[in-house]
Amino acid sequence: MTPPPYPQHRLRLGIAATAAFLGLLLWQTGCGSGNVAPGATPTGQSPGTTRIPQPTLPAQQQLPVSLVLGRQGSEPGSFNEPGGLTVDSQGNLYVADIMNHRIQKFDAEGNFLAQAGGKGSGEGQFNEPWGVAVDGDGNVYAADSFNHRIQKFDADLNFVLAFGKPASNLEDPEPDVFWGPRDLSVDADGNVWVADTGTGRVVKYGPDGSLIQPFGGMGSGPGQFKELTSIEIAPGGDIFVADSGNRRVQRFDAGFNFVAEYAVPGWLYVDSVAKPYIALLPDGGLIVSDPTQNKLFRLDAQGKPIATLDAEGTALAIPRGVAFDSRGFLYVAEAEPDQVRRLQLSVPAPP
Repeated sequence: MTPPPYPQHRLRLGIAATAAFLGLLLWQTGCGSGNVAPGATPTGQSPGTTRIPQPTLPAQQQLPVSLVLGRQGSEPGSFNEPGGLTVDSQGNLYVADIMNHRIQKFDAEGNFLAQAGGKGSGEGQFNEPWGVAVDGDGNVYAADSFNHRIQKFDADLNFVLAFGKPASNLEDPEPDVFWGPRDLSVDADGNVWVADTGTGRVVKYGPDGSLIQPFGGMGSGPGQFKELTSIEIAPGGDIFVADSGNRRVQRFDAGFNFVAEYAVPGWLYVDSVAKPYIALLPDGGLIVSDPTQNKLFRLDAQGKPIATLDAEGTALAIPRGVAFDSRGFLYVAEAEPDQVRRLQLSVPAPP
């Protein structure tokens, strides 16, 4: 199958929100897909047997807001549909500023430090970067989604290298190709793991951009994906993937062997705007964004939903990227007001 062209005209956020509301009504009244994930397979069962039951929405918790970054615009410090977020060891925040086609860097107090990008396909240019990650040395990696490649920058956001190329066949993709990669994460050895939405795969690369191995493929069984949109790697090496089209998070060990899957009480509607992200917490739990319901979900270390999160005061609006720092702050990128809010979240120290 020849890949479709990348989006030239994006769905407006209001249309996405309306469709999400209708989907939520159908879900709550038992119509449509009901309380099961389409095609998802429970842990320990064979593909195609039983669908994973969807949990009920957990109790809501409102979190205090300690900082608001940005507004709609193109000047430094402003955003046009912010997406993926990450925080480095110094507390600096990196934002994938999707429709401004750039990556922005802020210090721990929200002061603008640097940016890289501009629309184009040259070195250091982007066509809708959706994801960003940082390694232990401060190097920054960005998912240049619709140039179908990954770009690497140093800590000052100077261009270092690019790798990957566009796929020409989504039914049988070559190992070293992408189609709309949405997110990426870096492990303790500096290897880069890319969530490639269009091919339904996770692809592992070395720090120099050399291909190591692709994993997965389209489907709903363990280790298969449908609209994977986010990836996180725990300090111990376990890998978590947002398999949004199957309404679950899949967990793998460091060798990408399937460990478990966690049903998400949301992800009812996914389009070119409503892309969810995940973030790891120090207690082993997860934060899961749900742009269609304008909420966040908190999962415990066993994948059980324990809270529905929102911001105090003005409610979240199309939350996408999420990141948790060492000070106990949860950053949330919101697509509709074009801002990033910093929320205070109490998380127990790891055992």
